[in-house]
Amino acid sequence: MSSLNTGDATRYARHWEPRYDLDDDGDIDIVDITRVAAHWGERCDDIDATW
Repeated sequence: MSSLNTGDATRYARHWEPRYDLDDDGDIDIVDITRVAAHWGERCDDIDATW
């Protein structure tokens, strides 16, 4: 049985649009995913638009 790691997440995230590069470093990586994951389960109208 294998497990997922940050490399897997990065390879998957490369297929997303550039607008999801939240830290503007030129790629979508674990940093961007972590920023979004912190808000999973929240309603869109409850999220501060600056995150």
